[in-house]
Amino acid sequence: MHARSAFASRTQQCFAVKYGFDGMLDLARKTFCTTSEAIHTLEAKYQKEFDLPKLRLVYNQRHGFDIVIPELDLQQKILPKTFVQVTKKGRRICCSTDELMSLNSRNQEAAAECYVRTEKCIEDLGSYIRKDVRYLALLSESLSLLDMMVNSFAAVVITRLPATYVRPEFTENGPIAIEAGRHPVLESIHPEEYVPNNTFMAEGTNFMIVTGPNMSGKSTYLRQVTLITIMAHIGCYVPASFASFRIVDHIFTRIGTGDNLELNSSTFMTEMKETAFILQNLSDRSLIVIDELGRGTSTSDGLAIAWSCSEYLLSLKAYTIFATHLERLAELATLYPNVKTCYLSVNVVDKRLDFKYLLKEGHTNCPHYGLMLAEISGFPSGVIENARRITASLREKEKLRVRVGQSKFQSLRKDYHIAQRLFCLQYTKMTEANLRDYLQNLKDSYLSNDT
Repeated sequence: MHARSAFASRTQQCFAVKYGFDGMLDLARKTFCTTSEAIHTLEAKYQKEFDLPKLRLVYNQRHGFDIVIPELDLQQKILPKTFVQVTKKGRRICCSTDELMSLNSRNQEAAAECYVRTEKCIEDLGSYIRKDVRYLALLSESLSLLDMMVNSFAAVVITRLPATYVRPEFTENGPIAIEAGRHPVLESIHPEEYVPNNTFMAEGTNFMIVTGPNMSGKSTYLRQVTLITIMAHIGCYVPASFASFRIVDHIFTRIGTGDNLELNSSTFMTEMKETAFILQNLSDRSLIVIDELGRGTSTSDGLAIAWSCSEYLLSLKAYTIFATHLERLAELATLYPNVKTCYLSVNVVDKRLDFKYLLKEGHTNCPHYGLMLAEISGFPSGVIENARRITASLREKEKLRVRVGQSKFQSLRKDYHIAQRLFCLQYTKMTEANLRDYLQNLKDSYLSNDT
């Protein structure tokens, strides 16, 4: 409770419980009000009776009400004997009267009785509602969510141009399709610089691997998809030109680094605990977003953990977006047809990285970006050249191994992707003529081995 003065605060506390709830409390409050009114009438009475127009009553939490008279108001007059406990504080005279002290005593006793009875009423109320407190918690969460929707997200949509935010669509088992999606927060900070990206995930491609150099925008893209999905599911317009979702039951995220000193967990331990929670609680209708799993330990162990978790996730019907620097992880696409690999585009200009922040399908177009950053950071040229030779040797062996693996699954992936596109057509809104043309083009593309 907020009050401008100590006496007003005390009055609010005395009247915290509704009238009629406790008879003894009502009686104590009546005494409190009667004595408070009597005290306040004394001010006008003493001003007139003793010709002291500037006399005031001042409330003090320790003693109650005191009389304060400016020294100039006395004008060489002697203070009447009615006033007792006279003290001088600067240019003011502080005092009281027998009548005021009596009323003060009764007023404070009544207030104390109000406090005791109020506390008992609140304790009884707490005992009564404790068994149903979970419903109050749910109600509080619901009201908080409604407040956020009305005062935050709805306000954002109202202030945006109609073309920049759209109403999302929902299907029972359809894809997540976001056209020209944007991060709702970063877009507000950099409205002209932000690069929109498309997202498409269906049951046929429910596992997306996102690669790219550091600072290329992988983590931002993951947060963007997560925020747009949340906004859509709470009934808000979303920052995109088109958006369609299947209803998800949970959104699990493993983003960020850092240890947890409170729980005595290292960076890697925190990462493993959060990932374990996801694996134990996800369902086929969940959306999972993971950023660089396994980076907190050795390369071999990190790759093994990331690969194993990925195989488990892609075996389910849940939609997963997995950002990583581990290039070997992209080979999952050669083994499993429901894996899609994407990268954040980066150009190399004068041996420097020019980030485009544009998501494209395929493998990263910027090899050895780690070596470039090391060179820019000032590594000795001899160290950089030696690293390039080692990388070239390793990459040649890697290309040969990948080429053999891809040849075994290329035909299967082509058939799988055709089936996926046909499956998604059940949600299409194309006209019959356009649908016929699309199917003919799909057939021609398949026969020409261009899919």
